[in-house]
Amino acid sequence: MQTSVQMGLMSSNVAPFPCHLRTGTQWQYRFQTVLADTSQARKISFRLRYQVFCEETGFEDPKSFPDKLEQDIFDGASTIFLVWDRLTSKWAGTMRLVDATKTALPSETICWPTPLLDMDDNRPEAVEFSRLCVPPQFRRVHNAIHVQDSHPGDGRREASIPVLRQEDDEILLRVILGFIAWARDNDIQYCYFLINAALARVLKRLSVPLAIAGPEVEHRGTRRPYKTHIATALQDMRANLPRVSRILEHSEPYVRYSEFAEQDLRPSAGHPIYTPQPWLQPIQQKRIA
Repeated sequence: MQTSVQMGLMSSNVAPFPCHLRTGTQWQYRFQTVLADTSQARKISFRLRYQVFCEETGFEDPKSFPDKLEQDIFDGASTIFLVWDRLTSKWAGTMRLVDATKTALPSETICWPTPLLDMDDNRPEAVEFSRLCVPPQFRRVHNAIHVQDSHPGDGRREASIPVLRQEDDEILLRVILGFIAWARDNDIQYCYFLINAALARVLKRLSVPLAIAGPEVEHRGTRRPYKTHIATALQDMRANLPRVSRILEHSEPYVRYSEFAEQDLRPSAGHPIYTPQPWLQPIQQKRIA
């Protein structure tokens, strides 16, 4: 379809969002954060973790998880998120938030006996961002649009041209913005991290303010605990990253898996979790400068 191909070819001097979209064109963001509120959804997360932490990196022993579901003692006190890719109809990532009121945080146990910064005061309103996991094929996702061929029509609606938009760092931004929205809804004010220097640099580049919460420790490499105030993190991200405001303005921070799984997934304009069906084949994709 020549028209849709041309829509995908954008010169660098054209504002990438949203004015390139023609009147009546259906568009959505490529990725959607999903709250894993069912046992089935949680198994999806554990399976992704097994693939990355056991099969790929060897951080965990595959023999310890004969069911190929990587889990630990903190999962029972955790809220889990997934990221869905509408373009490939695959799961693109997962992470969890460990509730500090239900268990000692993973970083507390690893850093013991040194206490984490302000944990005694912050515990009723604190979680730990943990077990971030993105399969290899989704680790280099850049600012782009994907234009897909339209369905010939089935008598119930007119044919449409699906357009999927993605931002730089969108998978990580999706899980961060999803947990920030969840934290707001659940009166959570503080988040702790136990991360290596590389991930700390990425979070700082995304304007997430990190306060050192303890000394460096050895845990599958050198890691350091950090703490952030969640409301301040959102304020700084919106002030410094225009794509954060775009994502928040044009998509939901997260949807529940129980609702996601029950939706009619046929494409329709404005559908909150539109998913490309097998007959929607990508015909053009281009990275935007």
